[in-house]
Amino acid sequence: MTKEDENKKTSGYQVEVQKAFQQIEVGVKGVFASENYKNYLKTMAKFHKYSINNSLLIMLQCPDASIVTGANKWKTEFNRMIKKGSKAIKILIPHPYKREIEVDGEIVEKEFCYFTLGNVFDISQTEGDDFPHLCKELKGDSDEVKQLISVLSKVSKYPIFYWNLKEDRKGFFSATDSKIVVKKNMSDLQKFKTLAHEIAHSRLHVERTDKGRQQCEIEAESIAFVVANHFGIDTSEYSFPYIANWSKNKNSKELKAILTNIQKEAKAIITEMESQEVA
Repeated sequence: MTKEDENKKTSGYQVEVQKAFQQIEVGVKGVFASENYKNYLKTMAKFHKYSINNSLLIMLQCPDASIVTGANKWKTEFNRMIKKGSKAIKILIPHPYKREIEVDGEIVEKEFCYFTLGNVFDISQTEGDDFPHLCKELKGDSDEVKQLISVLSKVSKYPIFYWNLKEDRKGFFSATDSKIVVKKNMSDLQKFKTLAHEIAHSRLHVERTDKGRQQCEIEAESIAFVVANHFGIDTSEYSFPYIANWSKNKNSKELKAILTNIQKEAKAIITEMESQEVA
């Protein structure tokens, strides 16, 4: 292959990468429609280690995806083969590198990154050995949910108190008093969801910011949704009816920043909880 041919191939490949980024840009806006948002958060719960970009690409290409990985890993680690005719799910593969450049007359080392496309497949596109499903749906009061509450409590940076709160208030986080309060007389399921919500506030909303109250609530509720969903807790009654209307006047950059906040904190909480469970 000549150098010219290589350049043409690289150029064509980068066009496909650019198309993926354009798909993401459109997808960000589309996500904030109420039902789409719920589906996206479910995708994030399943693939919390994936970037926002790749979570979006997976959801847009395969909305029902539950477990995805590359063909080689399916074969070597799980003894499952890709079904004939299956269409790969395209994701972005980052390739960071460093280069020395001149800045104000000085040579400095700067980090760059380019992307290529990679192929992954959902478990529904494979066949072979049975795959162990570790998560199951949890409801109401149970020893399993109590255990999850205990694990979640250990990753909180603030002490947690259970009080007899009045009316419909289920919990709150007080930065002034450095504590999280959860309503005492609720089901284990509701305690877990409320605790996840208030822990999210305690991680993201301690300092005064230019975020409005509604954005703070969207972030906290979304993180609680992702964390609960990841651990098999039934969140089907959750609804986000105000999100579609709230997002109308926001640009894609603002909306993506919110998704980044949600992904980052949900991933941190899930990772810390899984670390506690193993310990």
